[in-house]
Formats: sequence, structure tokens, C-alpha cells
Amino acid sequence: MALIKSIPTPFGPDAAYWHILAFEANRPQGAARTVLAGYVDAGTRVAGCRPLATITLDLAGPLFPGTEEGIRYTDLYTAIKVAANDPNSPAAVLTGAMDG
Repeated sequence: MALIKSIPTPFGPDAAYWHILAFEANRPQGAARTVLAGYVDAGTRVAGCRPLATITLDLAGPLFPGTEEGIRYTDLYTAIKVAANDPNSPAAVLTGAMDG
């Protein structure tokens, strides 16, 4: 599971495959920090290549994807796509990203 959106990097190739690299949740406070790693494509991630870029997002309040049962990755990716609609969010670069 990933988000697909081509974003230029300072290394030349665009990062187009955005995968959750790290996730830390504070369920009592309803907050989560998520780190997305950007790769050229799914194949470069699977091959063990290093990401070209990272995006760190804080999801809190209504964007917090957790429930009493836990947090599902599908809900986390949905929350990231919602956060992308905020022009002040670091996720704004992912506006229009497709599911991958």
C-alpha cells in the first residue's frame, strides 16, 4: 500500500511512490506522527533502495486515524490524503495522490 504522486527531489529523479516508513501514535492524546518515504517506484522500494525524500506529518484531532480497536493502515493513508487538502500541511505536496 502506498500513495502515488510524482514529486521532484534534489537528486534528479522524482519520488513517485510514497510508502509509510514510520508511525508513532499517542492514542490517549489522539495524535500520530507519520513519516512517508518517497521512492522512484515500488520496485526500488522492494529492492531495498534508500528513499529519495521523506515527509513527516502530525495527524491530530479530527485527522487522527485511530479508534479504540487500533489503527489500520488504510485509515492512516486516508487521513494523509485528507491532510493533503490543507495548504499549510506538509502533506499538501501529496494533493491528488492516487492509491497504489
